[in-house]
Amino acid sequence: MCFSKLIFLKKKQKIIIAESSIAFSVFQILKKFFKTVLVERENVKLKKLMESELIIFSFSESTSWKKINFWAKHSSLPILIVVFSQHLSPEIEEFAENFPSSGYLVANFDDKKLRELSKKTGGYGLTFGFEEGANLRATDCHFDEKGVSFKLNFNGNILPVWLSDQADRKRVYTALAILSIAQILNLNLVEVSKALHN
Repeated sequence: MCFSKLIFLKKKQKIIIAESSIAFSVFQILKKFFKTVLVERENVKLKKLMESELIIFSFSESTSWKKINFWAKHSSLPILIVVFSQHLSPEIEEFAENFPSSGYLVANFDDKKLRELSKKTGGYGLTFGFEEGANLRATDCHFDEKGVSFKLNFNGNILPVWLSDQADRKRVYTALAILSIAQILNLNLVEVSKALHN
C-alpha cells in the first residue's frame, strides 16, 4: 500500500467524487470553506493530502472505479455527484449502487435515469433540480444579460441565489449540486450562495 493511502487511512478525510465537467467549480467554491485538494488523476500528492480536510476527485470515462472505491470506503464522508446521465456508465452505476452506507449520492432529479439511481444507492440519495420532488429545487428562474437568479427551495426554506455573468441552465445545475454538497457538509447556504455569485 502506498504512503498516501496510509496517511488517508489515518486522517479519513471527507471526499467528493464529481464529474470532470463540474469538479473544478466544486473545488473553487469549497476551498473557501475547507483545506481542499483537487485530484484530476488518481495520484494524490502526499503533501497536499496531509494538509487537506476535503479531497475532490474528478472522474471521467477513463477513471478506475476500483481505485476510487478504496477512497470512498475509507472516507469519513464520501459524496458522489452525478449531474448529467450522459456521463453515467455501467461502472458508475455499479459504484453508486454499492456506495458506502455513510455516503451520499447527489443526483440531478430532472434526469429520470439519475433520479432512479438515487433511489438505488447504497448510501443516502439527495436530489436537486427544477422539477417538483427534488430535495433542493430551483424555482422562479430568471435569465438576463447580468446572469440568472432563482429561489432555492429546501427543507421548507427559501433562499434567493444569484449567478453572475453568462449563466445558463447547466450552470444552475452546477450551483444546485454545490448547494446540495454544502447542505451535507453543514455549511451556511447563504455564505455558499454568496461565493457562487462571486
